[in-house]
Amino acid sequence: MSSIFPLKKKPQLDLEDPSVLELGSEEAEVVLDALSSKTTREIFLRIYDDPCAVSDIASETGNSIQNVKYHVDKLKKAGLIKVTGTWYSETGNEMNVYSPKDEAIVLVASNMEVEETLHRAVKSLGSVAVVTAIGIVVLGGLIDFDNSNQVGIAEITAENLVNFGAISLTPTTLVTIVFVLGVLAGVLGIYISRKI
Repeated sequence: MSSIFPLKKKPQLDLEDPSVLELGSEEAEVVLDALSSKTTREIFLRIYDDPCAVSDIASETGNSIQNVKYHVDKLKKAGLIKVTGTWYSETGNEMNVYSPKDEAIVLVASNMEVEETLHRAVKSLGSVAVVTAIGIVVLGGLIDFDNSNQVGIAEITAENLVNFGAISLTPTTLVTIVFVLGVLAGVLGIYISRKI
């Protein structure tokens, strides 16, 4: 017999920006206290992996519904998860669906201001990403793919005066080489930007 209820409709995730907690702050203490139990951490990771109801976690982990509910309540009270929807059991009972509250949780152990620390980290990562992308695009532009499953280095000049087509590599090998060279270009770019 089919049910009239949509048993498990995928909930819409509306994750907040990453949460930044300064080690030693009251908020960090609440979060660390909530995550001190191995069972709570396992349930938290399960919810981060895929939003679900308490009964799903209980059946997957072998814990009782009451035990899972206790740990879910701890996570909810600490502000780590939230209710994002409702599912219905086969008998028509409503079940809350839990999902992570934040996209990520970052714990910062520093005497510096949290915003300053994050700004520096994002600036470094952003620089690496930009320079790496540029390096990959430039190096990728030098690749000449043909239909014979061989890859050569494209001609450098518009007049086709210099042709490096004699160098032939498989596409997989060349993509790996281009990626590694792009990353090295990114790291070099970061090194140079810090020296300036």
